[in-house]
Amino acid sequence: MTLIFTPPLAEQKRIVEKCDRLMSLCDTLVEAKLKQGRDSSEKLMEVAAKQILAS
Repeated sequence: MTLIFTPPLAEQKRIVEKCDRLMSLCDTLVEAKLKQGRDSSEKLMEVAAKQILAS
């Protein structure tokens, strides 16, 4: 038989709350990175279109 020790319930709740906050931060950072990528792609397409039309 293997014993598994767990922290007290209050500590478990604190850990879960911290994980939730960190996951929320990760979601925010991913959304910001995706937006940055979309903005960069849009600018690149604008420059490419201007160069093609100027030729």
